[in-house]
Amino acid sequence: MRRSRFSRAIAIWGVCQALVVVTASTAIAFPPPDARVIPLGIVGTVYEDLNLGVPGGTAHVFAPGDPKGWNPHASGNDYHSRWCTSHMYGGLIELDPATGAPVPWLAKSWEISADSLTITFHLRSGLQWSDGQPITADDVVFTYNDVILNSRARSELEQPGGSYPVCRKLDTHTVSFTLPSFFRPLLAGLSFEIMPQHALAGAIQADGLGQAWDTSTDPSEIVVCGPWMVSEYVPGMYILFERNPHYWTYDLAGTQLPYIDRIRARIVPHEDRRLLVFRNDEVHFYEPRPQDIPILQAEAQAKDFTVMSTMLPTYGTTLLMLNQDIGLAKGTDTQKRNLYRNRDFREALARLIDKPTMIANVHGGWALPLWSPVSTPSPFYAGRSHFAGAVTGANAVTYGFTPATAATMLGTLGLIDTDGDGWLELPGGLPLEITIEVISNSTRIGYGLIIQDAWQNAGIYTTLKVVEFDTLRDHLAAATGDAFIFGLTGSDDPHFGRNVYSSCGELHVQRFSACAAPTAADKAIDAHLAAGAVTLDLDTAFQHYVQYQQAVAKQLEMIYLVKPTFQFAHWNTVGNAELANPLSVREDMLGRMMELLYLK
Repeated sequence: MRRSRFSRAIAIWGVCQALVVVTASTAIAFPPPDARVIPLGIVGTVYEDLNLGVPGGTAHVFAPGDPKGWNPHASGNDYHSRWCTSHMYGGLIELDPATGAPVPWLAKSWEISADSLTITFHLRSGLQWSDGQPITADDVVFTYNDVILNSRARSELEQPGGSYPVCRKLDTHTVSFTLPSFFRPLLAGLSFEIMPQHALAGAIQADGLGQAWDTSTDPSEIVVCGPWMVSEYVPGMYILFERNPHYWTYDLAGTQLPYIDRIRARIVPHEDRRLLVFRNDEVHFYEPRPQDIPILQAEAQAKDFTVMSTMLPTYGTTLLMLNQDIGLAKGTDTQKRNLYRNRDFREALARLIDKPTMIANVHGGWALPLWSPVSTPSPFYAGRSHFAGAVTGANAVTYGFTPATAATMLGTLGLIDTDGDGWLELPGGLPLEITIEVISNSTRIGYGLIIQDAWQNAGIYTTLKVVEFDTLRDHLAAATGDAFIFGLTGSDDPHFGRNVYSSCGELHVQRFSACAAPTAADKAIDAHLAAGAVTLDLDTAFQHYVQYQQAVAKQLEMIYLVKPTFQFAHWNTVGNAELANPLSVREDMLGRMMELLYLK
């Protein structure tokens, strides 16, 4: 009987695991007994088109910006910081950079109890932190009890009713997580980065979790389990990562990964400058803007680099948000606050969002419209007819660019030009003025200019204000300001958006006050989020999440814009760069992709 592709791949994997022990004993220092082995080039695996690499060299990349620290669980850390820590840490499991599926990482295996209430993880034996200390179950228990449950990440593991999984050490290399009731996203939720108890506990005790291992910490004190260690940081200039000498991942020839010795991540805030730096062969990778693609395609063959231009959707959302708590803390802006909380006003604004022009003018056609809080690549995305089905646009709730309808709605709300100056006034006579804050990013500024033009044509006095990333983040956290354009990262499971979309989510920036006074719509969204997490049947979960996405879209507390499709450029001196895809280069995955690359 002919074996399936899957069974053949499993058989090949078993042979590979046996081969590596024999090969490694002569090729390099003997790997740990439970070393992680990547089957590069093996037919029947997702890595069959990749090559065994050559060790050595420095990869030059762009960092997104200056980090705040090297602790992925510090509450003050942002995307810039987590981009760095994605190279340095990992969890019991990870998402495979080639498939997006959960696969073993620090854990070599796990099993789920018959009642689905306990997951038991078996850690790889013989693993070491970058300082040579062993990685054990104590590190997992410490990370969960002392770090995760004291950080924002705890919201991702909160059960309906407010309880959390209980973590227990069973032996040196075995831990379990037990639930009071079934919770489907638990496995993915347990992918949080494991931290070294022996090195971080003292820092937390001295400085608190939020300040432990910030950028003032000597890099030599930072201990990691991932492929890269930070060795030098010059603010505004670069971050230097060195390979972890105790990293426990190998290829089939017994070569310890990562292949590359170091990563030099340059901090270049100006986008035109970034394009020039890539074209000058000063960095190996670049995520081009739409206006960059024709320039790069014209040079690619002569200069020997590759430009990957696709219409594949990517993770994350870009949106415009009104601050519904404006003035609440100080008892000001009552009329604006009431208006911003009016769902019909938000719909009128949504009908003044010209997404086709954004796609054409800002992205040159290389973008897709958004309407849902769930990333389009997710199997739970409601634009599918069923779980993991093809994207058809089914179930979508959209509002087209209809200025005439918007004008009627604004008039119905009592927003009219009472003094003949061309601008609408609030019912009380005060002018309706909205300031949209956006970071210095040409794409998002482009969105803002298109929105500003449409709103002003409708009589809304609109100002576009470019601010620093930290300023925008602080204004969101403090519920200060009118409106914001920003982006959110995404994942496959909608549950992990509850920190933003649940009425009591710690990042419910659209209206923090909803926790104390949820509306009927808030309660419905909370209920659908909870229901999707407590069913084992994925089709049933999908239906709950469809209703969740539709409810969010109808409320318009977040007005979704557009998202560029997957574009990537790399110099052909980099081996295995063809691994690049929307899964492998999303923000939390770049560190894993880098360990398989090599310099030719």
